[in-house]
Amino acid sequence: MWQESMRITPVKLYTGGKLQRDVQRFVLANSRTPELLASDLDALRASLLQAQTGLRSIIQAYGLSKVARAIGQMKAHTQEQVLNLLPEGRKEWCGAADFSASKVSGRVQVRMQRVGNLWKADFTGSASQVDAPFNCSEATTSACAVTAILAEHLESLPVNDGLLDVFEFRLPAGSIVNPAYPSATALGYHTAGQAVAAAVTHALNESGNGEGKFPAVHGAAPLTVLYAPIGTQKQTVPVFLELGYTASASGWGPPVLHSGRRLASAEELEWRSGLRMTQRELAGDEVMEVRVELLDGSWEACIFVPDQADSSGLSVAVESCGEVWKGTVTGLPLSAGATIHYTFARNGGGRPAEKEVGLHGTKG
Repeated sequence: MWQESMRITPVKLYTGGKLQRDVQRFVLANSRTPELLASDLDALRASLLQAQTGLRSIIQAYGLSKVARAIGQMKAHTQEQVLNLLPEGRKEWCGAADFSASKVSGRVQVRMQRVGNLWKADFTGSASQVDAPFNCSEATTSACAVTAILAEHLESLPVNDGLLDVFEFRLPAGSIVNPAYPSATALGYHTAGQAVAAAVTHALNESGNGEGKFPAVHGAAPLTVLYAPIGTQKQTVPVFLELGYTASASGWGPPVLHSGRRLASAEELEWRSGLRMTQRELAGDEVMEVRVELLDGSWEACIFVPDQADSSGLSVAVESCGEVWKGTVTGLPLSAGATIHYTFARNGGGRPAEKEVGLHGTKG
């Protein structure tokens, strides 16, 4: 939505194995890179067909009942592993964290409790949804919470339904963590999602005897995307810049919630996108400085910087044609010679709430 300004409800692109060309034309006509999108859709279909072939082969070799039993055993094994990792011995864990972005602010609140083989997380009391793209969908809220709880073990745990079956979420409808359709959610992960993770780790460490056991996995980080200017005839792949990272507490390195993309190499950045990295180095006090220069061509820059970044030392500044822009900016035209300067400081995003008066009943 933030990129294409379009939202499509679920619709079948293929029916009975046949391409619905009217649907395809509609989707492609609403993208500024239709040829690239068409290639992505073809690749998705090819992957699904390959998976279908593999599943049919396994079922033909072993029979449906054996395959179903094996899947059930895998899920049960994962569920047991997750339960062994979750804390016990306390009736309830409570935490909260604040977020703010573009003059919009709110609080995420959570109460968690282990009941038998279930870990229940209740986000009642979290802020109401907002008229901005900072709402967190149910899936994103759940993912950020689970990641915060299991961050240290995610690489060793199998990723299947057994992992998620352990968790039960109560996400109030119309809230920042479960907005009503068709609320905008494009930047929810970068704002409310970080507060979800912060509230969870705050709750787990709040008891005192668990202090520091669950290091912060959240942290403000900028989202930078470069697009070919609207009206450009040549289709180019938008450039997502993940050029540095904040330092997390307790030696975790980059915040786990932001570790999905690898840092771009200077050589690849210059060869593919015409951007020269003139600086990337660690300075004192765990600060990373990154600077890139546009060598040729033209781009439109969309840069989003959460407000929490100001308190953690994270900043983004763009200099072009003798002018300087700082922080969030949309549709900024860039030409040869423009530079983007990032400062990544120690993780301080998704601040735990300073006051928790009325934690279980306060809204927003």
